[in-house]
Amino acid sequence: MTKIIMLGTAAAIAGKSYNTCFVIENENNYFLVDTGCSNRVLDNLKYANIELNKIHNVFISHKHMDHLLGLFWILRQITILIRKKEYNGKLNIYCNEEVSNIIMTLYKMLLRKSQADIIDNFINVITVKDNETKVIDGIKYTFFDTNSNEVNLYGFEAIIKNKKLVFLGDEKCNPINYGRLYNVDCVMHEVFCLEKDKKQSGISASIHSSVEDVVNNLKGKQIKKLILYHSKNNDKIDKKFEFEKVGNELFDGKVIVPNDLEIIEL
Repeated sequence: MTKIIMLGTAAAIAGKSYNTCFVIENENNYFLVDTGCSNRVLDNLKYANIELNKIHNVFISHKHMDHLLGLFWILRQITILIRKKEYNGKLNIYCNEEVSNIIMTLYKMLLRKSQADIIDNFINVITVKDNETKVIDGIKYTFFDTNSNEVNLYGFEAIIKNKKLVFLGDEKCNPINYGRLYNVDCVMHEVFCLEKDKKQSGISASIHSSVEDVVNNLKGKQIKKLILYHSKNNDKIDKKFEFEKVGNELFDGKVIVPNDLEIIEL
């Protein structure tokens, strides 16, 4: 059984929830997608019963701090495991060229020299290009440039046990990518708020979406499951209940708005 384990579901200013990141679990292999911005990623991996020594493949979608900075806490912790002989093998980090350059620069700046020296020997930073396919733990992932106007943002398509998953990053889907979404089993798309809360949320309409925006743009494409994440924290509403209620009333597939640490079967 393939599972998507949501370690975090929030936008940059996370509050009670953690920044959006998740793990794809398939046959005891774990593919970490983004890392949030703090050492809380280590806590949430622990709460999800995922040992860090089982993480050997990571994808970083873009350079923003709420997706990238958690990686350096992971690297730091892995150096400790290596010294204890509790981490075997390499850590493969897949990302675009811009993110690759940042990672290779920052870990040497942020960590002690003794830690950086260890990292030199156990990480592979693998630069992916638009529409490049990599086989990771037996699964074909095709990485693609989402054509964001804001940042060099990559998503991916994956075929897992005859089911297709598309991850679109943390911005509104550019219509140029709509062709990727027809007859897909599961699409992962950002959402910021409900339509009625757009003005007070300060949403940038060119970058982020309301629930209504997403479902109206994607309905009719025979998408079975639509997972919405990267939302603004709002303690005044039950985000999962309210967002799913609106989404499922409008969409022709199933809308899922997960909480942190929620597990979704693909």
